[in-house]
Amino acid sequence: MFEAEPSIWFLIIVNKTWAGPGCSNTSLSSSLGALHTLFVLLHRPISDIVIQVCFSMLSMSMYQSMFRNHFGVCPVLGNHTNPAWALSL
Repeated sequence: MFEAEPSIWFLIIVNKTWAGPGCSNTSLSSSLGALHTLFVLLHRPISDIVIQVCFSMLSMSMYQSMFRNHFGVCPVLGNHTNPAWALSL
């Protein structure tokens, strides 16, 4: 296991007989560290992405409930809650 960022861990499961005798826990841990460094270089820290996804899900659920309450339908899910609206489609 490798703690890439605070509260974000990477785990790798390796069959030591397949990997060979030269594969140590230190080399696997450094490989995970290099993988995390490459990901941050190409994208951004994972914790930032988690925060953005959580905020996006929260705002999406707020918009869906607003559409359901005001229009009787959610354009994303297509759930019809108002029979008059459903009949006019």
